[in-house]
Amino acid sequence: MNQRLTFVLFALAVTPVGVLAATSWNHGGGAGPAIGADVKVSALPDLHRWGRVGTVSSFNLGTTVCNIGDEIIPWVASTNHHPAIINNLYRLKDGRFEQVGMGWVKHGFFSTNSDGCGTCQDPGSGSLLGLGCSDTYSAILNGDQSRLGPRSDVNAFTGVFPYPPTLNSGTGRLSGRVQIQDGDLDPGLNPGAKYFFEGHYVVLEDAQDGNGDNNASHRRVRVTGTAPNWTLDFDGQPVQQRPALEAWRDNDPSVVITELRVPGEGRFLLGYNAYDNGDGTWSYEYALYNQNSDRSARGFAVPVPSGASVTSPGFHDVDYHSGEVYDGADWQYKLARGHAAWFTSAYAANPDANALRWGTIYNFRVTCDRPPGPSVLQVGLFKPGTPKRLTVAAIGPN
Repeated sequence: MNQRLTFVLFALAVTPVGVLAATSWNHGGGAGPAIGADVKVSALPDLHRWGRVGTVSSFNLGTTVCNIGDEIIPWVASTNHHPAIINNLYRLKDGRFEQVGMGWVKHGFFSTNSDGCGTCQDPGSGSLLGLGCSDTYSAILNGDQSRLGPRSDVNAFTGVFPYPPTLNSGTGRLSGRVQIQDGDLDPGLNPGAKYFFEGHYVVLEDAQDGNGDNNASHRRVRVTGTAPNWTLDFDGQPVQQRPALEAWRDNDPSVVITELRVPGEGRFLLGYNAYDNGDGTWSYEYALYNQNSDRSARGFAVPVPSGASVTSPGFHDVDYHSGEVYDGADWQYKLARGHAAWFTSAYAANPDANALRWGTIYNFRVTCDRPPGPSVLQVGLFKPGTPKRLTVAAIGPN
């Protein structure tokens, strides 16, 4: 008996006898191609501010997920057959789209099987997410420290993670929650900035059926309150099935976003733009998002013409926290062999190096005295495998 069916039958075994007819929905049936297990984040209904310690505040975002596939999905507490949920916060400021906060994984535990997606075919068990059914976790539940685990446990491409989590997030106002520095929120330091909160689900069956690319949605928020106790309120409606990076292009049509796919594995998105500084130089801005690649990235390289003047190299990442195992050292920069390049340690040297891992954006930037034109950039992959790097058509100094 396959593992998925075993868990579905286990979940049904604890439900009333009268709901066993729900098993007829498990593989969809009917005409048309099979979708398999597929979820989307359909709503981001609420926000919660936990408080502030020192110069750091913590928040969480509520999430509603819908079963849009043609299979009932196991949603079983205390196993790895439940959703792993993350929250991220991003800021768009001065033409730069950066991640300024991240939280630990929230482990799901019970499906409400509500009608938030339309007509829910209720399977009769909170250990299953039925066809057309929704399940909501409030912002407070998504920051419940008793149900948080490290991101390092999760392979977002396969959907596999251990349970119970290998680490506990701790207690207090901050641990495991989305942590943001005062300086990244203060309106006086961030004039004109726009902010976007993202909810992202990893579900084992969804990932194994190849449907993990539509699991992130985002919603614009604004900073309110008074110093130093800044808070966040909604400033728009949810944008479904699109990661927050796409808000950069939505707010600046000159931005280009392109997909990079690791063969047989996960997905990256690269956003980029070039800005004329009006003094004979151009600023090149790149935002690389790892949506669900477990192989992750350890290098980024932009070709530079011979004789070009390259100045103001920059790198931006987001801080891991609460005892997460990863090394947070910034990537090194080097201008050599015709490339402006950034890199972190190789996997063989440090498996916990600061690679670009799932659910995060890292930024790379340079100023150059050559105008933008077509270019082929390189993304070096972190974990062993083939290929060792990806190439992507974008723009760079010409």
